[in-house]
Amino acid sequence: MENTNDDESYVNQNKSTDLVSLNQDSKKEDRLIKTSFFFMNAFFAILIFSLYMYYSKGIVEAYESSPELTFVTIMILIRIIVMFFFSAYMFKKWFSQEKRYLKNIPFLVGLFFYFGAVGKCLDILLYIYYNSPYLVEEELLFLTKIRYFLIIITFIPLLFLGLRPVIYNFGFNREWNDDKVLRIRKEIIVLYAIVFGILIFIASNLFYIWIVLAAMSTFTYISIWYVFRFAHKNKTFPTIRADIVSLGFLIYLIFSPTRLVLSTFFSDILTTAQSILVGEILDFIINSIIFLGFVLKPK
Repeated sequence: MENTNDDESYVNQNKSTDLVSLNQDSKKEDRLIKTSFFFMNAFFAILIFSLYMYYSKGIVEAYESSPELTFVTIMILIRIIVMFFFSAYMFKKWFSQEKRYLKNIPFLVGLFFYFGAVGKCLDILLYIYYNSPYLVEEELLFLTKIRYFLIIITFIPLLFLGLRPVIYNFGFNREWNDDKVLRIRKEIIVLYAIVFGILIFIASNLFYIWIVLAAMSTFTYISIWYVFRFAHKNKTFPTIRADIVSLGFLIYLIFSPTRLVLSTFFSDILTTAQSILVGEILDFIINSIIFLGFVLKPK
């Protein structure tokens, strides 16, 4: 009896030790993640501040020459605030999980909205500089490239998330394990980033870079729409409304060429700033639909 009690005491002591060790590891991981976010926030803050300082000449003249630019700025600022709220909500949801992985849905969606909000900060500067009397096309091209690199980064989390059910289904009969599926997802994402990154980097003028953006956006929206539509049909993401997410990106896919038509064929009716304002309002609605798809409980 004494030996049995000693054994039970030893087992309980080991369990307690393992639990303490697990909690310590979790706290260390949380500190590492929060530290990483701190430096990432600092990097983007310095980058955006530096770009605003460099391109700040002519801001007053830009707003005076285009009164609608004020409304565009206000609308984008509202979008930035809302997208940061969406991001914070998803990160809070992720941190509340007992087990957290960087490939979890809340974390990846939080990154999508976070990078989207950072990119909108540059959109304001782009619109201002475009209307500046000191506009230099080479400098505008450089700023546009930075913005488009951020667009690539913004799309990556959702592409990485959405590829999972498709690759699993493709590799099911081939008996691919989790490690192989994860490796293939990473390889596709790296290839995606390299291809479009190179195309943006070598762009020699704005017309070419707009074509690259149109191709990248169309490819990305079709891909994300398909994978979340696939996930809805196969019920591979039971914790989200994949049908609503796919609907949001389908609207994006339809709306992207429509936005170009608005700015091109209605140039006599709508000013550039007015076309941008309409686009920002529609983008806000679509982003809200996508967000709802991730927070609403499935039927």
